[in-house]
Amino acid sequence: MISKELNVQLNAFQYVAQNDVVLVAGTATTVNPLAEFIISGVSSSLSANPISVSLDETQAHYILTVLGQNPMFQSNGNDYGLYVEAIYPHYLRQYCNQLTGLGFITGLQPNFTYVSDASATEYTDSYTPSVTPWVVSNKIGNNVLNLFRFYTVADGNSSASDVKISITNIDPINNVFDVLVRNFNDTDATSITSAFERFRGCSLNPNVINYIGNQIGTLDETYPQVSKYIIVEILEGLPFNVVPAGFQGYDLCATKSGATVIPQMVYKTAYNIVDNVNKAYLGISELAYTQLQPQYNNQVNIFNSVKTIEKDLFIYRGAAPAQVQSKGFHLEDLSSTSLSASYITNTTGLTITGYTKAQAKFTLVPAGGFDGWEPFYIPTFNDDASNLPNQTDYYNVIQMKKGIDLFASSEQVAINLFAVPGIDYGNSARLVRYALSTIEDRADSLYIIDAPRNSGEDAAIVVDDLQSTGIDSSYAATYWPWVQILDQSLNRYVYIAPTAQVVQAIALTDNVSYPWFAPAGFNRGVLNVVRAETRLSAGDRDTLYGGRINPIATFTQQGVVIFGQKTLQYNQTALDRINVRRLLLQIETLIAASSQVLLFEQDDTTLQDQ
Repeated sequence: MISKELNVQLNAFQYVAQNDVVLVAGTATTVNPLAEFIISGVSSSLSANPISVSLDETQAHYILTVLGQNPMFQSNGNDYGLYVEAIYPHYLRQYCNQLTGLGFITGLQPNFTYVSDASATEYTDSYTPSVTPWVVSNKIGNNVLNLFRFYTVADGNSSASDVKISITNIDPINNVFDVLVRNFNDTDATSITSAFERFRGCSLNPNVINYIGNQIGTLDETYPQVSKYIIVEILEGLPFNVVPAGFQGYDLCATKSGATVIPQMVYKTAYNIVDNVNKAYLGISELAYTQLQPQYNNQVNIFNSVKTIEKDLFIYRGAAPAQVQSKGFHLEDLSSTSLSASYITNTTGLTITGYTKAQAKFTLVPAGGFDGWEPFYIPTFNDDASNLPNQTDYYNVIQMKKGIDLFASSEQVAINLFAVPGIDYGNSARLVRYALSTIEDRADSLYIIDAPRNSGEDAAIVVDDLQSTGIDSSYAATYWPWVQILDQSLNRYVYIAPTAQVVQAIALTDNVSYPWFAPAGFNRGVLNVVRAETRLSAGDRDTLYGGRINPIATFTQQGVVIFGQKTLQYNQTALDRINVRRLLLQIETLIAASSQVLLFEQDDTTLQDQ
């Protein structure tokens, strides 16, 4: 079992121990933060072989290379019981004495911080979207007002790295501004050409057509959703003669050696002489790391690598201990007001009217989206939720069922394929049956069920495992063995259930043929993977197919191929074939859609002809 039992922080990165590891020693230089340091502890691997790691990305023992950043996979096959949860390489480069001479970071703190209470180890929120801090107004007297904040349309962890939002063309005379929805991974220089959406001339006046709520869509649905990526929450009773000029801070972890310190965000607070003002943004920007720009140092390789912002700053952290709000950002000089402690101020001391239209712009990022799932825990769901042995089991079952329930109504959610990656019929049979009953009630979709990995098992054992579940349905199908892919986030090869590739093959079949064509074989079933984990013989394929499991076969010329199209129905009828089941699903869907327009019409000859 992998669980987030121990949360450990250092100056420039954070990593997490599994439940069988206790860190007992850590040595680091107080001179060079990029030097090697040792992590040792009590576990099967670390007790005998302490590991040497570094925060220097150019080294083979870079901490991400050694430990990885995914709790479910151990890097290079080494089970150290540790993985990196968050790391901030740009911050390290910006402040490290060896790179820039700023001297803000002179070494790593040799003593680790241990946090093992529930606030650090339990991730028990519901699934949520990411949300920005409150966008605030320009200074009115000595006041700054909260105006609005943006939510991502997408839910989950990945929503924190989908988009960033720029407020541009701020016009304090006409009280309008633009909202630019950008790719999270773009640069300021490419923001216009790579932007997803742009909403021009937004106003805070709800009586005009260009009201920001009307242009984007509001959280309370008073104004319907227009943007594909964001929705906006707007405070009521706002004056119409204000414009956005900054934003409040982010909630960040602040634990360090038992004391609470306020972490800082690195904002771009002024334009430099080398900036292209038309393309550079204030606020959150890759250009905020000024000490990494070529005019300040000659490390071209470092400058070329700083093309994005610190991604891990915006990830969900659960109820992390000592979580405090960082300083925010504001275009204006607030040093003479009581607000100065809450914001980082512009060093130029300007008011909003002191900026040109090209200068008056800033960027902020939605943060904190969560999948509603304990990411550090390998789930088992072979019992009813009310009888599960611990709180984590119970919570994960409840959250997964809530997710499945979102798809219960065919009138509210239109789908023709369904999958729950990571939930397989071997380890989570009851939850699979719960999902299957939902799909059968809908009667318009096919459920692709994960098979357990069963590495090294022969085909007969895999079939027996399926038989023991008692699953019998023409609305579901499963595939084996697992396949190997290159995980881009980990930059290494991992094995996964073939569900994602099967769904791709079915989508391809729909695009190049029709749903009643078999999503298998050399024309529509070739998979883009590295390899199948088990190379099946002809006999293995026959055994699996006879046991209602679709083989993932390997051929010398064609590669890895789906070589079956059985549903999970026991009876040998036409419905034990995927293409027949999907044909009937297509017919039922078309009939349902066409008959809706005939409802409540007169039963006469005209209607009968229709």
